[in-house]
Amino acid sequence: MPNWCEYSLEIKGDPKVIKQLHELFSVPTENQPEPSEWDDADGRYDISRARPCPEELQITATFIDTTEPSDDPEKEALRLQYLANYEKYGHKDWYHWQIDKWGTKWAPNIHYYDMEPDGIYISGESAWSPPSELVRYITEQYPVKAILSYQEGG
Repeated sequence: MPNWCEYSLEIKGDPKVIKQLHELFSVPTENQPEPSEWDDADGRYDISRARPCPEELQITATFIDTTEPSDDPEKEALRLQYLANYEKYGHKDWYHWQIDKWGTKWAPNIHYYDMEPDGIYISGESAWSPPSELVRYITEQYPVKAILSYQEGG
């Protein structure tokens, strides 16, 4: 179980860009979970939609030695997939890619979300560390300014 990092994010910019980001972060209704009793934003917004993890990386397995072929067909297929993923993405699986590209193990939970014409205000939790790399990516791809604050209790 991860330690949770509490974060808050403020994204400011031109209203057209803010609206574009709001639409990007909004999870389609058919993909939203049942509403939570205590967080009306849970599952309705997802900032990782700005940089989704590639589908090929969505594999999880026990340790596979990628240096030696395996006689086990399943392990060999996984080994080859890891090698192909590393060549294409620089990472063998979702875990390493997400930590590198998002700064956190899983997509950040969003407990509070508010959009105003010139900004989006978000707070929530992320696994182990703040989503700093994801926020950096958003500010590199869109003409916005962001302030990310976080607290790692413990």
